[in-house]
Amino acid sequence: MCISDQTWQWRECTKYSGPKARRRFTINQFQDFLYLYGGCGASVQKFKTNEYYWDVWEFSILNNEWKEIKSTGDIPSAWCSHASAVLKNNMFVYGNKNMHDSLSDLCLFDLKTFTWIGASLDLKQLIGPWSMHTMNSYTDYKKSVKSKVVKSKMGI
Repeated sequence: MCISDQTWQWRECTKYSGPKARRRFTINQFQDFLYLYGGCGASVQKFKTNEYYWDVWEFSILNNEWKEIKSTGDIPSAWCSHASAVLKNNMFVYGNKNMHDSLSDLCLFDLKTFTWIGASLDLKQLIGPWSMHTMNSYTDYKKSVKSKVVKSKMGI
């Protein structure tokens, strides 16, 4: 299903060219776009999968079109059950689950340049490993002590 850009009503899509079906991914809004990152296979067979995604997709709210983003930089491995939030023009992605463990990785995706930063930053000393959690942005982030530590470790 798609949303009509004329009437904002749901309608049948004529052609689907978006991401594969998946679960435990995140979607964030930035300007007139939605950004989908990661996830794992959509198979419901005992909720076990070895299909994990590291792709980024952009959905144009105005044109109802998906486009796969070709990202650069320190591209993270495939993530599932992570959380993400947008702050300014950056999407922060934290925590994830691979086939064996919950992890405490943090990375940043610049939504203007499509560049990954800090994919190897492990925050288990600060926060600990998490998966299947939520994350929200807070506009007064400059006053946060943890934010200053994270930003300094990421070089931003």
